[in-house]
Amino acid sequence: MARSKPYVLGEGSFVTDDNTVQRTPQIPIPSSETSAASAQGYLNQDGSINYANVYGKGNYEFLGAPDSFKQSLVSDPSYFNNINNSTGGIFTNATFGVDTNQLPVGTLISNPLNDPDRDPNFFSTSTGASEILRYPLNNDGGYDFLKITTHELNRSADFLTGEAFKLKSPEDNLSNPIGNYIALPMQPGISDSNSVDWGADQLNPIQLALSRAAYGAIGPLAELNLQGAGENVLKALKEATAGLLRSTDETDIKAYFAGRAVGANIFTRATGKVINPNLELLFRGPQLRTFNYSYRFTPREEKESKVIKQIIRHFKKHMAARRNNVGLFLKTPYVFKLTYVYSQGGQHPFLNKIKPCALTNFNVDYTPDGSYATYTDGSMTSYTVSMQFSEIAPIYEDDYKDTDNDMGY
Repeated sequence: MARSKPYVLGEGSFVTDDNTVQRTPQIPIPSSETSAASAQGYLNQDGSINYANVYGKGNYEFLGAPDSFKQSLVSDPSYFNNINNSTGGIFTNATFGVDTNQLPVGTLISNPLNDPDRDPNFFSTSTGASEILRYPLNNDGGYDFLKITTHELNRSADFLTGEAFKLKSPEDNLSNPIGNYIALPMQPGISDSNSVDWGADQLNPIQLALSRAAYGAIGPLAELNLQGAGENVLKALKEATAGLLRSTDETDIKAYFAGRAVGANIFTRATGKVINPNLELLFRGPQLRTFNYSYRFTPREEKESKVIKQIIRHFKKHMAARRNNVGLFLKTPYVFKLTYVYSQGGQHPFLNKIKPCALTNFNVDYTPDGSYATYTDGSMTSYTVSMQFSEIAPIYEDDYKDTDNDMGY
């Protein structure tokens, strides 16, 4: 049997590959579950987890599935129905009132069965509160898309307890997705730009000699006495300066320090020379990446206009600063996880991955056509939305895992 199309069970997205039920990262998997699956050997390179082998109704071999899934598969008929139907009904005909042999191969049943608010690929078509806000509505789910989930960035006292600089993934500080999951079509101009900060730096021979003297005078850090160390450094600098005077033309040294004292280039004026700067390009640190997106939303029906309004409102609300009840402090706005999802499920293998982002700028043009026009319900006939996302953490070399088979960051 070929790999099935994605389907939803409970709060996760799944595929059935041969007889193995796999949870896919198309709907985010909690990091704790991913870590446990990796330790047990059930985590796949594409980020999916082998949950169970299904050989028929009631005939299961559990692999990396958590207890909640095991219990649901045993007690909830819709779980087996979804799995069985994703295969075209090859496991058994007993599907609690739904005869999968009477359905076209590949037809997917939502949970609960025949949910009118989900299309065959489990995207929401509801105009009220829903798990997925998708534009355009008539996208049948068989295409690549940009998936955006919203998360709370959990800060703690790690900074004060010495844990701040431990190697952590930004995802470790994210809550489970909050609110709606947004699915937007792929746009032209997808790109990423990775950069690091390098800059020119100088260390002339006089500075080098003095720095070596100061370094040697400080002594072991475990025995560091700031007052004593300061006295030792001053003494070492005097000795180093005396050594320079003995080994170099006194006029040059005097001119150099005279220029330093008055902030002028006395050295070159007096000697006609320049001191060797020992110029070198040094690494200064990583830089953060920014991603810009622009979408033209044109509602073609009342249901779609309501979804567009929800999408715009969702971004505006969750990028805003949050107040607590007292009003003394402000909480960090929510952050967003952006994923280019491949039509077969999971991270697109040939597009870049993106770390969690802050939405730093959000602009809506309600009259992009140059005139004010609405439908009878008041919805604008068109909107242009521009978004700027900035990653909250830089990219490091160890973010590229040798076991990954994707583009990386």
